[in-house]
Amino acid sequence: MRGGVNTVTDILRVADECLEEGGVLDGVMVGRGIVAQPWYWCCLDYVIYGDRVGNEVENRRDLIREYGKWADEEEEREGSKKARRR
Repeated sequence: MRGGVNTVTDILRVADECLEEGGVLDGVMVGRGIVAQPWYWCCLDYVIYGDRVGNEVENRRDLIREYGKWADEEEEREGSKKARRR
């Protein structure tokens, strides 16, 4: 596992390093980078694969709205887990 992945260039670097070492790359985690800069990452599938997969957004307002929905769902799910543990 490698940390410090904050840009698309970092993803490509990690992928190249992994493959050069004979490894298999299942994915790259960029959690902190996405939280810090969601707009930067919203078109990643297009940048990496050259294809739109239906999850892109048109503008920053829509991105924040969708991100907020996701965050609310996560908070509700985690709250439910905590309530069951009590």
